[in-house]
Amino acid sequence: MIELRRDAFPYNAYFCEENIWWLAKSLADAGLDTARMRVLLFTNPSQTTLLFNQREAPPGAPVVWDYHVVLQATIDSEAKVLDFDTRLDFPSAYEDYLLRTFTPQSSLPEEYRAWARVIPAESYLRHFYSDRSHMLGRLPPSEFPDYPIIQPEAGVEAIALQEYRDLRATIGDGSTVQRLSELYPALG
Repeated sequence: MIELRRDAFPYNAYFCEENIWWLAKSLADAGLDTARMRVLLFTNPSQTTLLFNQREAPPGAPVVWDYHVVLQATIDSEAKVLDFDTRLDFPSAYEDYLLRTFTPQSSLPEEYRAWARVIPAESYLRHFYSDRSHMLGRLPPSEFPDYPIIQPEAGVEAIALQEYRDLRATIGDGSTVQRLSELYPALG
């Protein structure tokens, strides 16, 4: 098994969806069954998801992302979350991560309440595609990843990042969409 250190995996700031694809691939290549992993894409209809303990914000302050992608994996019989952008441990215990990253959802205005698209890791690894257009004009080209765009093998249906982010979209990949308070009721 790969040592789970943040610096042991490819990382590019502002490309969490690609970072998580590479992480899931690395873990699968090292022998972790993809059935023990799922991708959590946090967003909401207004694209203003409030998260705490993100390295991009000052300590104690939240950051508002349009979306954020992490990996949940069962490692040594424990549910863990791996998030490259958190100040929390890498990996973090699932419950600890959710409780320290999100505030109780009922205390927030609706536009900041998180939703999650829960994607089976095997499907994400097989179908994920991003042309990186969501970052064009937001970052200089020198800050884009230096590896080629991630795309499915020939003949495999591509599911674009924009589709995953669309909470109304029904995607035939086994993913589900639910409010964070449904995913983890303690945050209701």
